[in-house]
Amino acid sequence: MTVVSTADLLAILPELLVITGGCLLLVLAPLTPQHRKEWLTYLGLATLGAAFVVGYWFTGSPRPAFSGLYVLDAYGTFWKLLLIGISALIILLAKAHLKLEEIDLPEFYAFILLSLSGMMVMVSGADLLVIYLGLELMSLSLYVMAGFKRYEPRPLEAAAKYFILGSFSSGILLYGISLLFGRTGSTTLAGIREGIASLTAGDPILMLAMSLLVVGFGFKVAAVPFHMWTPDVYEGAPTSVTAFMAVASKAASFAAFVRVFLGALGGLKEDWQMLLVAVSVATMILGNVVAIVQTNIKRMLAYSSIAHAGYALIGLAVADARDALPRHLRVHEPRRLHGGDDAAARRAGRGLDRRLHRIGQAEQVGGPGHAALHDFAGGDPADGGLHREVLHLYGGRGRRHDRPGGAGGHLRRRLGVLLPARGHGHVHAGSG
Repeated sequence: MTVVSTADLLAILPELLVITGGCLLLVLAPLTPQHRKEWLTYLGLATLGAAFVVGYWFTGSPRPAFSGLYVLDAYGTFWKLLLIGISALIILLAKAHLKLEEIDLPEFYAFILLSLSGMMVMVSGADLLVIYLGLELMSLSLYVMAGFKRYEPRPLEAAAKYFILGSFSSGILLYGISLLFGRTGSTTLAGIREGIASLTAGDPILMLAMSLLVVGFGFKVAAVPFHMWTPDVYEGAPTSVTAFMAVASKAASFAAFVRVFLGALGGLKEDWQMLLVAVSVATMILGNVVAIVQTNIKRMLAYSSIAHAGYALIGLAVADARDALPRHLRVHEPRRLHGGDDAAARRAGRGLDRRLHRIGQAEQVGGPGHAALHDFAGGDPADGGLHREVLHLYGGRGRRHDRPGGAGGHLRRRLGVLLPARGHGHVHAGSG
């Protein structure tokens, strides 16, 4: 009989705090008077703050827990702290939008916490079944959140599509896990790595299992050709949920993707490397090209998210993704959250040109929340900050900007850095 030790429970203390907070919100929501339900939002934020402090406090040398099924290391801690911070920002930014849409319910924040707990399990799991458990906990909460505006048909359609296709991809992923277990005799990442080392190269069952894992994780990160659900779900879901899916769930899925393929399938890198290169190239091309013709800002955000999945996959395919991928997403994901905040604040989705004009006007005012997000995300063209310059351009349309500090002059100065490179074919003007 395996006994859970105190050390094991301490290793998952941040996850326990988040799960407890989410369940407590669900219990207290129907019991709290309407005029006091505002306090439940602060309870959710306090839970995230406590989990962040505890997670940071336990940062140290890597150590396994639960007989090697779970690992507490710097890689997992980085993603946990990032995900906790993103979830707190989502709650803060979503409050006004939820009130506007008349769906400001405590259950929304409870589902954010429950989904976050699944993400935290995913990024620290050292066993494929533990990672799958975290993935399903994350996904089930997201299915509900996608249809949270249940009195409108489009969110219900988005939730139904997400649930059906998500269940299908989960089944494919689980089938790949079962094949790996049958071939290597283990579901732990270390056991799979040792089992693969003892098998002959090009084992057909192993290749099939690897391909199924690519399909399963490819759906979660919205890589081509497993991206079909993304535009419809992003458009139909409440905008705050769209931002949460585009930022937090994608980051957690990539973190698990990297841990599994470098930790367990590292011995097969020659086999899956070219496959991921082909998927990443197709993802970048389709995401950027199709985004150009979108007239709905949430669908544009969806295709931008697809394109950036391709950029991140390059880090897994050809570089040390444990270092390159966190750097990319640490800069990119807060910027996507910034874009989701803009869309939510203006109830985006009808008339991209008009919405960008209004967003650009708001950018000219320079709200402190937007400025803080942009500064945290970084704004230089080299790391993808050109989106702000486009917003400046739309915001200043029809006005004179001949003064040095005007938006037009600012845009021209920024483009002056990029234009000399345009003739050499090295310009990337896409942004998440």
